[in-house]
Amino acid sequence: MKRNGAQRFIESNGTLSEPDTFRLAKKIQSTRGWVSFIGTMMIILGCFTGLLLSILGVVLTIMGGWTGILLIAMGLAAAVIAICLGVLLSRAGRGAKIYLERANQIGALTYHEKLRRYFSFRGVLAIIGLCLLGIGVIGLIVSLFTTGFNWSF
Repeated sequence: MKRNGAQRFIESNGTLSEPDTFRLAKKIQSTRGWVSFIGTMMIILGCFTGLLLSILGVVLTIMGGWTGILLIAMGLAAAVIAICLGVLLSRAGRGAKIYLERANQIGALTYHEKLRRYFSFRGVLAIIGLCLLGIGVIGLIVSLFTTGFNWSF
């Protein structure tokens, strides 16, 4: 009987065979370092982004502009998103480390669950970004037609 997809990696009793377990461990080991590194960098850069945009927003608000408040809000939102994504990747790296050190399948499940959440979150952010881009393009086209293609200031 020919096995396909995930079935070829799973034996009849529902566990991975020895060569497949070794291959899985090698794949997780090869990605664990980068996942942890990118997670840490996202946390650090998220903190810097929030801090710098908040400082700039406060300066602009003191100078009398309402754009400073908007900049503070956008900076904090970007910081929170980056930090949350960084934490997910760091936890995935920790799960991979547990799997590799203890041969504990819970670690592998944690690794893959955190990566699933990370990519799901990034996908939602990409969809939101595409929607905002579409709204911006529509707004640009509408403003071109309403001004008669005359943007003289």
